[in-house]
Amino acid sequence: MSAMIPFATEFAVKDFERAEFVGLALAWLKGSDYCTLFDEDAITDLSSEVANIKSLKGEEIKFHELKDKNATDAIGFRYEKHDDQGRIWRTEFVVTQGNLVQGDAILRTRTQCLAKLANVELEPPKKPLF
Repeated sequence: MSAMIPFATEFAVKDFERAEFVGLALAWLKGSDYCTLFDEDAITDLSSEVANIKSLKGEEIKFHELKDKNATDAIGFRYEKHDDQGRIWRTEFVVTQGNLVQGDAILRTRTQCLAKLANVELEPPKKPLF
């Protein structure tokens, strides 16, 4: 990848349970105008440590969870969609669990427009609404 235009931010949120975070991520994608991951047959692997759903066109969401002995320390996902102009639109969300800011969790997000080729025109990514 030769270039990128990022947007990133972080803020305190209430603690998320794993199922709640995954549900919010999937609802966010299903509610978006540009996601086609659920419109077609997709390969789903929810049994591995890095659970993912991938379409035949390359659109993909990957979940990863970092666990301590008894609890989740962090959970996140990376969503990627390739467009027909040679770009990859990537959105990442990570929640670092509790007791960091008065019992709250920290939500970090980054959205990027990445070029697959040197001559691709990049656009600023939109701020994700989660």
